[in-house]
Amino acid sequence: MLISSRDRILFVCRGNFCRSPMAEGSFRNEMRRKGLVANCDSAGTNTRIWGEEPDARAQWVAQRNFADISGQMSRSVCRSDFTRFTLILAMDRSNIADLQDIAPPEATARICLLLDVTPRLKGVEIRDPFGGTIDDFSKAWRLIEEGTQHLAREFGAAAGF
Repeated sequence: MLISSRDRILFVCRGNFCRSPMAEGSFRNEMRRKGLVANCDSAGTNTRIWGEEPDARAQWVAQRNFADISGQMSRSVCRSDFTRFTLILAMDRSNIADLQDIAPPEATARICLLLDVTPRLKGVEIRDPFGGTIDDFSKAWRLIEEGTQHLAREFGAAAGF
């Protein structure tokens, strides 16, 4: 997948409670390590959840991996996201289906799985850890981190770093 240094990225999961906040935090960390600024956000396709902090287990796993996501607040994907962001990275195929259902006709953003940016993991979904254990959150983090590391490398290369 071609990544531009000007891409604006939206990470999406169902509730913007676990996976997408972890992805946003991980990507911001990776970009900071490269001396770049991440132009990104996260949101959920579930319109009933907004203004909540990420799940405590997601925060714990992120903190353990040197990413602070405690200041993030959940929000729903809105119509303007489909033109404001150039790349929308979903955690699983049901998120993609939801995004395609709510995308307005004027949508310009590319939509794909987060792990589609990683050739080795193309097509792999990141399972929702919400009903699981801390180990499930750690497994999700490892996949998310691999995706965001690759994404940050692509950004760095596109920016000449």
